Amino acid sequence: MRDLKDQLADYWVQLDEEFPEITPEELRRGESSSPVSPRRLMRRPLLVAVSAAAVLILVLGAVVLLDPFGADETPFVEEPTTVSTATTRPAPTTTEAATATTATVVAEVPVIVWERIESDAFSAPGPLTIEEVIVGGPGLIAVGTIWSEPATGVIWYSTDGETWTRVPHDEQIFGEASIRAVTPGGPGFVAVGSVAGPDEDGAAAVWVSEDGITWSRVPHDEAVFGGPTLEEMLDVTAGGPGLVAVGWDNPLEGWDASAAVWTSTDGLTWERVPHDENTFGGARMQMMWAVTTDGSRLVAVGHDGLWSGSGGSDQPAAVWTSPDGLNWTRVSDQEQLTTGRSGNGDWAVMHDVIAGGPGFVGVGRIGWCSAGCDETGAAWTSVDGTNWQRSQVEQAVGITYTHMNGLVEFAEVLVGVGRGFDPASGQGPAVLWMSLDNGESWMRQPHDGALFGKVSEGPVTMNTVIEFGSELIAVGDWGDNAAVWIGTIEN
Repeated sequence: MRDLKDQLADYWVQLDEEFPEITPEELRRGESSSPVSPRRLMRRPLLVAVSAAAVLILVLGAVVLLDPFGADETPFVEEPTTVSTATTRPAPTTTEAATATTATVVAEVPVIVWERIESDAFSAPGPLTIEEVIVGGPGLIAVGTIWSEPATGVIWYSTDGETWTRVPHDEQIFGEASIRAVTPGGPGFVAVGSVAGPDEDGAAAVWVSEDGITWSRVPHDEAVFGGPTLEEMLDVTAGGPGLVAVGWDNPLEGWDASAAVWTSTDGLTWERVPHDENTFGGARMQMMWAVTTDGSRLVAVGHDGLWSGSGGSDQPAAVWTSPDGLNWTRVSDQEQLTTGRSGNGDWAVMHDVIAGGPGFVGVGRIGWCSAGCDETGAAWTSVDGTNWQRSQVEQAVGITYTHMNGLVEFAEVLVGVGRGFDPASGQGPAVLWMSLDNGESWMRQPHDGALFGKVSEGPVTMNTVIEFGSELIAVGDWGDNAAVWIGTIEN
């Protein structure tokens, strides 16, 4: 759930004084592969929606990478480096680490060997990205979007991860649409996203399939999927009454967007969870980016707040929990859901969450402003989904910022994927991390420019990574083309 390519440099010099109004025309000059961004234009109504979300991203971006926990930084290199068979665990992330005596932990580090898969199915007459991939259907099902004007939803399938077939386009099903996530459920499989709305806005949308190959779109119900604002589903999982989808409800004016939840028993008939301002948001900007379940509870993650002009630790990552998908509680704000730093402003965002590690693990990014503004990849862990600890994440030097988009638990190892990005040049490679201690600390994986992109040669993003038999499958985009990678762990 996911990365950004907006041209931010011209805006940061103004942040300490005020956050200026940015028009859709200004945003069109940028480029983005975030959940909603100026590159992803459907038609004029959705351009407005995209612009509103991109303004949010502008305040979450940064220009220099620093480690907020004070750990040593590892230079970012464009050629493969030799991986040692042992590693020293980074220092604890809490403030007590400065005075505590911590034993050195040495562990065997698995090596992941990656291969990039190229296919004619990954190109299109416009920027194309794969947002998510799951195991199912003939083997694998992937969903994404051609971010042209108007946008077009795309679905692929594969038997082995190496050969991919794009589902034939049908304008009635995939036209003027963005597909963001997919899960097993309903009649077989359910995908979610948004479509161009009838009244100068956008509406949430659902697609269903029995086999992952033949798809139909659930008929639009304005009372459930629409409204006077932009409604968008960003993630979906099997859970609650059957299926739970999360996203946001954006009025396209001001900064008071709200998180939103939908539920379904069968994937065909949906209900919107009634809005509660204390839970889903009021006069701020709340957004649910991802949802998961451990079988006994649902956990949704995202962010709360936008640049306020006053800064401070008031723009934290946000977490919600639910026992059934129908009744939700917003987790109370806690320092561990922020950067843990002070300055003119700071923010934290969770992009993805899984049931794994000690209970739940979330990944995303943190940023802050003092003399300048900085943003880095971030991770958190929780035993119960309610109380969270911020993790130690090794950062890179040589690219402007990084963040994690997705993660998977595989062979007792957590693997995180994302990207690095220089907003001034629009360039940046995919970046990978690994955790051997249930998500408490993350080491950045050796970089290979031929496999993951180079700092100076175009944008490359990994959006999601999953387990597929004895291999890993990561998906995203390489420049204007969709991209798939296959990883194999070698001990």
